[in-house]
Amino acid sequence: MLLGALAVPAAADVDFGFRRKDRPHVIGFGTRSPVRRDGTLGHYRIVCTNVWVPGRRERVWRPARYGWCRGPRGILVRRLVRAAGYVTVFAPGHYETIRTRVWVPGRHR
Repeated sequence: MLLGALAVPAAADVDFGFRRKDRPHVIGFGTRSPVRRDGTLGHYRIVCTNVWVPGRRERVWRPARYGWCRGPRGILVRRLVRAAGYVTVFAPGHYETIRTRVWVPGRHR
């Protein structure tokens, strides 16, 4: 175990939280300093932007399909209906939300 290489954060930079599997958001507590390391006052804000992701073609594996049919003498026989192989499908374009952490400078008193 390599403990000597781990940096210990300052008390003002510590933030704890936990994530539940059934809820996507993080519930946390802790202390955050309103002063950045370079000495400016302010805070971080999460900015959400929607970005268009264009459609694209994808190669998708399609498994073989088997079905039952009557063979000679009326016996039910399982046969190949559609062979397995790759199929090219078109995935339509969509918007994705990107979250970015942005520093917002504060006012000096």
